[in-house]
Amino acid sequence: MALGAYVLRNTPKEPDIVLVASGSEVSLALKAADLVTAAKPGLGIRVVSVPDRNAFFRAPAPVRAAILSPPAKVFVAEAGIAMGWENIAPAGQILSIERFGESGPGDKVAAHLGFTAEAFAAQILASL
Repeated sequence: MALGAYVLRNTPKEPDIVLVASGSEVSLALKAADLVTAAKPGLGIRVVSVPDRNAFFRAPAPVRAAILSPPAKVFVAEAGIAMGWENIAPAGQILSIERFGESGPGDKVAAHLGFTAEAFAAQILASL
């Protein structure tokens, strides 16, 4: 993918919120979008998949803006450390895992670490 990112789910209006994720986190972002929409039906939410973050960050500014749609609030879900994502979202708008070493079934470890669609939706709703 030359641009490194694409709009996976769009909103019929200009987005108020853009959720950014890559890989396995995309399904979490889609579910969080559904939860936020249920809680705040009037919000326009766009979900963006970023399979190649470096390519996306190298893309021309107008291309990135077309995808992120400023002045929309950008939130990122990252199943790793947040470092690097601060280029598009402030720290309080990045759901990440900053510690490692847990073991067990993936969904249980993610829930233990607070890395769930529900936690992401709560973070988004708390910022509105």
